Amino acid sequence: MSRTGRGGDPRRSARAREKIDRRATAAATLEPLGVAMLALWALALLLASPHRVDLWGINGFRSVPAQWPALVLAAGVSLALAVFRPRAVWVWSVVLAVLTWALALPFRERVHFLGDTQLRLRALFAVSLPSLAAGIGGVWNWIEAGSRVLHAGPLDMIVDVLPVLVLHARGFTASDAVAIVTSVLALAYFALAWRLAGRLAPDPSLRGPLALALSLAGTLEAFAGYADSAALIGVATLAWWGEMLAPLDRPARAWRLSVAFVALLLAHRMAIVMLLPQLLRALGPGLPGDRPAVRRALLGLIGLAVALAIALAMAEGVGPQLARDVTELLRSLRPWPARLLDVLSALIVVAPLAIAAPALAGRAGAEFRRDPRALWIVVGAAPLLLGLIWVFPVGENGLGAHRDWDTNVLLGVTLTVGAAIWLARAGAPRLQRALTAALPLLTLTALGWLAANADPIVATRRAIELDQSLPALTAPQHAHLDMYFGQRAMDEHRADVAALHYQHAFDVAGNPRRALLAAEAWWMAGHPTEARAAIARARSAGPLPDKLESGARELESRLAADSTAPSTR
Repeated sequence: MSRTGRGGDPRRSARAREKIDRRATAAATLEPLGVAMLALWALALLLASPHRVDLWGINGFRSVPAQWPALVLAAGVSLALAVFRPRAVWVWSVVLAVLTWALALPFRERVHFLGDTQLRLRALFAVSLPSLAAGIGGVWNWIEAGSRVLHAGPLDMIVDVLPVLVLHARGFTASDAVAIVTSVLALAYFALAWRLAGRLAPDPSLRGPLALALSLAGTLEAFAGYADSAALIGVATLAWWGEMLAPLDRPARAWRLSVAFVALLLAHRMAIVMLLPQLLRALGPGLPGDRPAVRRALLGLIGLAVALAIALAMAEGVGPQLARDVTELLRSLRPWPARLLDVLSALIVVAPLAIAAPALAGRAGAEFRRDPRALWIVVGAAPLLLGLIWVFPVGENGLGAHRDWDTNVLLGVTLTVGAAIWLARAGAPRLQRALTAALPLLTLTALGWLAANADPIVATRRAIELDQSLPALTAPQHAHLDMYFGQRAMDEHRADVAALHYQHAFDVAGNPRRALLAAEAWWMAGHPTEARAAIARARSAGPLPDKLESGARELESRLAADSTAPSTR
């Protein structure tokens, strides 16, 4: 056979192969914008001042110089995993098991400055375990009562509260019991990330690195002995997105997606914003493999799921809490100065991959904009982004963007899933290059945030600097921070210090309960004159509610008894 016969011209074939190789190389090479993004990210980690309160999302690495060797080693391991891409499941199982251990021990939350974890720990053990003899009705009454104390959804009570109480009853400390529960949730989260990465990765060898990228965000703080619902929300959100991205090719898929949606709603009331993506899954453009009959069945199941969630919420008595949420929202409908660095820090904590993904994907990821999954991500994230920018930072009952970082877990997981889809659409070569470049930076960013919150000295310093920066918080938020310092001082048996913080909280933002807490602390510190003055301040704004009036009278009776008691000196 001649060279120009069926076999073709070898020189032409070589040129064709060379052209294909050049295209593959170009697709894998990060564009200048991607390189610039990575360089800016690295510089921010190295240069962000640990004393800038508005850079709290990126300055964790600079805040913990003693931890630099361990953090750099972890970044090196993540780089090696991205380069060599081991396919053995046991390798990735070991990596994620070590990460779970790190969350439970060296990176565990220590001072409970963030979110409502201090409040949750204090309230947790005020709820008694239900008697098994009481049956289902007694258990439900306990869940209903506990949810009023902890502001917890039904699934939160079952997953986050009941196991902790059982472990505590068996002799575990409160912090150890919470750490055990969050460790189990961490393992579930990593398993779901592995499952979702297997569905998204364009090449099987990229499944492990993509699963690690899905996991490496500041949302890991929720699994670090964090006494709140954030870990459960993260798990429920990732499970729901895993079902959303599966083809609706059989009825079981519709049922599984609906069950995941109900679980998400029962984990936290904020998840109602995901109703629109759920409806788009049934009514909007479909995915390859979808069957019309299954999508119609999903629409009916959505109605059933929403009705079930509403019924359970009403039976649990969640109405007053919803009313408070709406009131908070309406109070926030006023012009406020945009705190862009706070918003950026919040996004860096919960969704660093999403910030970098557009630049890393480059032109190769342009098809993502026409992907129906992109619309699901946008309509799910948009109201949560509005809350992050407008409502949460200035809410009167809020704690500020730094402390209220966990209100963005639902947003963070959603944006991270969107980033993974975007990068996967860019193709295997580009995804490999992007993960190789980004995983070390993701590691330093996420673990730096964890390390800063796990170090009592660093976390306390950050809290003090936040309190001293007047523009960083609204007056009610400063009062909440003083309440945190007061409760912590009481835990450390410094009633005199606690009294000063409670008194300042009342002076800044009112609320007679704070003045009565100051009075109680002054009494415990042996300062009756200051205690009586604090009670007078509590009454100065008008008649006290019955419960507070009862507490004030009890304090007055104790002060009177102390004044008439014979001296022991």
